[in-house]
Amino acid sequence: MSQNSFSADGRYVLTTCKDGTAKIHGMELDGSWVEKAIICHDDPIVSATFSTNGLYVVTSFSKHVIVSKLLMHH
Repeated sequence: MSQNSFSADGRYVLTTCKDGTAKIHGMELDGSWVEKAIICHDDPIVSATFSTNGLYVVTSFSKHVIVSKLLMHH
């Protein structure tokens, strides 16, 4: 894991790896964390964060940025 970022409401955490994957884990009612989504890219991710409204994830690379719309239910 190379970086992590929490959603504004603290219910989700976004982790990134140098292999080009970003994973979103959500907190369950019992306090455990469960994988909710995986975003895969071909290039290593330099950084990633949630948008302030929690509807998007922004991933950046050495030469470009990708904005992904989340289709998860909150």
